Amino acid sequence: MPVKTEKMKTRRVAVVIFYNDKNQILLQDRTGYRRPGENYGFFGGGIENDETPEEALVREIKEELDYEISDFKFLGVFSGKSDDLEVTMFTFISKINDLSKFKQKEGIGMKFVDIHAAENLAKKDMLGGPWDFEALKKLKDFLHA
Repeated sequence: MPVKTEKMKTRRVAVVIFYNDKNQILLQDRTGYRRPGENYGFFGGGIENDETPEEALVREIKEELDYEISDFKFLGVFSGKSDDLEVTMFTFISKINDLSKFKQKEGIGMKFVDIHAAENLAKKDMLGGPWDFEALKKLKDFLHA
């Protein structure tokens, strides 16, 4: 009898990692909102077929935070596999200190954490997937340069 194999799902996403003057990063609290265990994440989401990563980022941030993001820089593309999902994540960074500019529409909250706390969440598989951990390593280099 042939073994049934699940087809790997692929996702292209655009996310932004917001950081503040203290080099803390902003995480979205997704507890109970996403897949089990993925309690935190960056803001952003799927890239639609006709969009560039930048266009997707602007749309997603407007949808999730009711915020018109315009000042952001490209950090890198990070990818990886987790279970039946393969993700390519176009990652941007943006400095923000005043959260009152945001009106959160997705997730249950948000908070600033230091890079080490975010890395610990990633190691415990509570922050996205392996692609998030790679983005954090690159961000750490950027913030400490």
